[in-house]
Amino acid sequence: MATAAELKLLADERISEAEHLFANSKYAGVFYLAGYAIEFALKAVICERLGLEIFEFSNNNKPRQLSQKASSAFLTHNLHDLLILSGLKKLLEMDKFNNANLLDAWSEASQWSEQRRYDFSCDGQAADIFLNYSKILLAWIKNHW
Repeated sequence: MATAAELKLLADERISEAEHLFANSKYAGVFYLAGYAIEFALKAVICERLGLEIFEFSNNNKPRQLSQKASSAFLTHNLHDLLILSGLKKLLEMDKFNNANLLDAWSEASQWSEQRRYDFSCDGQAADIFLNYSKILLAWIKNHW
């Protein structure tokens, strides 16, 4: 189970790991982990706003708060879907007009997919851009969790 607090810690841990990988020229991993940092941050917002633990399984005699069908919606890696589920979509749309960095950050980060785990190709400049935009977006999400 991952609580909102655990998802927040995971978001911070993944961005820290992405920074470490960047410092060691492991650029493909930067994309992979920085994207997960954004995913976990959005899931933390969902948990907080709905008062739920997203990953709830009934295997330890704890009753489920959501049906399996409803909880499967939260198991997505799609950042667009998670933004909508978090309730932050409208706020992001408004804030992007006042903050060009946020506009660029969402445009870049929202292209992420967990399928990056299969990608070996990435240069240092692209990884640097993605990491910086991920940190901008993560900071914005943290203002709302």
